[in-house]
Amino acid sequence: MKKLWKLLTSREFLLYVLFGVLTTLVNFGAFWVLEPLAKTILGERSYWLSNPIAWFLSVVFAFVTNKWFVFEHKSKKPKTIAKEAGGFFASRLATLGIEQGLMIVFFSWLEGRAVFWVLQKLQPLPAWATFERVDSLYRMVIKVCVISVITVILNYVFSKLFVFRKKGGAKAEANPAQK
Repeated sequence: MKKLWKLLTSREFLLYVLFGVLTTLVNFGAFWVLEPLAKTILGERSYWLSNPIAWFLSVVFAFVTNKWFVFEHKSKKPKTIAKEAGGFFASRLATLGIEQGLMIVFFSWLEGRAVFWVLQKLQPLPAWATFERVDSLYRMVIKVCVISVITVILNYVFSKLFVFRKKGGAKAEANPAQK
């Protein structure tokens, strides 16, 4: 328990969370700006254009902030940057796939109808609690409280263990000011 507390209160993890929040704001902001433009091109399917671009921009922002501020990999060598960026994007694509898979599980297989049925059996629901509202709330709760938490944890683990891993004092060599 002490190790977990030490990790959760470490400078690295707190910066990861801070830049994660900022990355989310970049994603939302880019989507907000792009969505009306994409709607003129694709109509109701505008998210097919606006969401991938917003995702890409937020992953670029996350890569830069994770590289320089969270994991403090200061190398400017093009080969190193390309390797780290490739690994970072690959890990983010992997967690995007996991996220989509979890959505299929929670939204298609364990759909909101089951939750709605259980809630009705436990206690009569108020008139405002229609299936559509309960299902929408279920999706948001699952997306934010379950899937996002799993995704953030996996992104951190992948970044720390695979993308920005330390190799025998690599941090000290990459950042001489911290010796």
